[in-house]
Amino acid sequence: MYSGVSLDQAPPLWVPFRFFVTAPAFGCLGGLYLTGRAEEILASPLLGPAIAWVHLWTLGWLAMVMFGAFYQMIPVMIGGQVPLPGWSLWVYLLLAGGTLSMVLFFETWASFWAVAALAGLGLAVGLFLVQIAVALARVSGTHRPTLLAMRLSAASLLLVWLFGWARLGELAGYFALPGPLREAHFSVALIGWVGFLVIGVSYHLIPMFYVCPHFEPTRAFRVLRLIAYGLLGLLVSLGLGASGPWLLPAGAFIAAGLWLYLVEFRRVVMGRRRKRMDPALKLLRWAMLGLATSLAGILVGLTSNHLILSEAAGLLFLFAFALTATHAMLYKIFTFLVWFHRYSHQIGKPGAPLLGDLMSETQQLRESWALLVALGLLALGFLLSSPVILAFAGLGLAGDHIYLGYLFLNALKDPKRVEG
Repeated sequence: MYSGVSLDQAPPLWVPFRFFVTAPAFGCLGGLYLTGRAEEILASPLLGPAIAWVHLWTLGWLAMVMFGAFYQMIPVMIGGQVPLPGWSLWVYLLLAGGTLSMVLFFETWASFWAVAALAGLGLAVGLFLVQIAVALARVSGTHRPTLLAMRLSAASLLLVWLFGWARLGELAGYFALPGPLREAHFSVALIGWVGFLVIGVSYHLIPMFYVCPHFEPTRAFRVLRLIAYGLLGLLVSLGLGASGPWLLPAGAFIAAGLWLYLVEFRRVVMGRRRKRMDPALKLLRWAMLGLATSLAGILVGLTSNHLILSEAAGLLFLFAFALTATHAMLYKIFTFLVWFHRYSHQIGKPGAPLLGDLMSETQQLRESWALLVALGLLALGFLLSSPVILAFAGLGLAGDHIYLGYLFLNALKDPKRVEG
C-alpha cells in the first residue's frame, strides 16, 4: 500500500502540522470577512476588500496547506531532505503575520502595514524557496512525474513571489511597474503553484490510498508539459501586451493539459480495487467537476474578451477546485500522519487506534457537505449579485472551517488508551 513512500525520512510531526492546523483559522477568517464585506466585494471586485478576501484564501489557506505539504512530501514521496528544518517555524510565523498585515493594509491603506506585509511575505516565501530549491535540486532522477510537478510548482511560486511582491509595492505607491502584473500573478499562482502541486501529489496519493492503477507515466508527464508550455506562452503573451483572443493559444495548451489530467484521474479512480467511495474521494470528484467548469469558463472568457467571465472562472478554480481538493486530500494526509507518527509502532497491540478512529467517515462527510453547501451559496451569491446570500456563504465557510479545525485538533488527541 505504501510502496514508493520513504516513511523513515518523515520530518517531525510538528513541522507540517503547525501549517495544517492554522489553515482552518484563516478559512474561518476568510468566511467572516466575506460576511462583513460582501457588499464592497461585489461592488468593487478589483479593489482593497476583494483583494484582501482572496488572499485570505490563497495565502491563509492554500499557502499554509501547501507549505506544510512540501515539508512533508519532499522527504517522504521523493526522498529529498529539506535543509535547516528549524527555519520552518520562521516561515510559518512570517507567513501568518505577513498575510494578516496584507489584510490590514487593504483595510487601512496605512504604509506601516504595507511594509510589514512586504517584509513578512517576502521573507517567508524567500526562506521557504531556498529550502525547497536546495532539497529538490539534490534529488536525482527525472523519471518521476511527481518530482517534475514539485519542481514546476516551486518555480511557479518563485514567479508568484516576484509578481506579488512587486504588485503589492505598486499598490502601496512605492513604485509603478508596466505590464499586466495582476493577470500574470493570478494565473501563475493558481494554475502553476497550486495546480502543479495538487496534480503531483495526486499522482502519488490516489494509487496509494485507494489501491488504484498508477497514473501512466507518459501521460502524466504530458499533462505537466502541456500546462507548463501554456503558462510560459501566457506569460510571454501578457508581456507583449496581448489580450482577449490572442491569449487563446496559451489557454488551449493549459486546458488540454488539465483535461488530459481529468481523463487520467477518471481512469485511475475507476480502476481502484476498493470500489466503495469514501468522503475524501467523493469530494475529490466534486473538485474535478469544479476544475472542468472553470476551464470552460476561462476559455470562453478568453475567446470573447469577457473580463467578468474570466474573473468568475478564476474564482471557480480557486474555490471549486483548489479549496475542495485540498480539503479532500487533508482528510487522508492529516489522519495518516498522526497515525504514522504516534501509533504505527503499536500495530497489533490492544487498543491501538485505526485511521478511522482519528477522523471518522461520518465526520468527513459532514465537513464535506458543509463545505459544498457554503460553496453553492457563494456561487449563487455572485451569480445573483446578492450581498445577503454572500453573507450567509461567508458564515457557512467560517462554520465549516471551525468544524474542520476541531476535527484536526481532535485527531491529535489520543482516541484510545494504548496498552503496553
